[in-house]
Amino acid sequence: LEGGVTQTVCSAVSSLQEWEAESHDWYCFECHLPGDVLACDNCFRVYHLKCLSEDFKPRDGGSHWQCVVCRGSKKKNLNKQEMSKYLRFIVQRMKER
Repeated sequence: LEGGVTQTVCSAVSSLQEWEAESHDWYCFECHLPGDVLACDNCFRVYHLKCLSEDFKPRDGGSHWQCVVCRGSKKKNLNKQEMSKYLRFIVQRMKER
């Protein structure tokens, strides 16, 4: 019995390590379905080409591509005052809970 438990635990740890080593989701961030997806270079998100608007599809067929969320988050860079304001708000909400 002991050997079987050890083998089961080792198998579970191995599976967890493989899962943690993956850098991207398995399913499209837009439609949540599996398939042939395009991975973002900056985050974990993946998309089907058909799920992307023309503005966000890769243009040159190159290997570097940023997803909708990563491109959108770079449109506005927060200054220290704005960042401080958001951080205070978040900390206050956390204290309330």
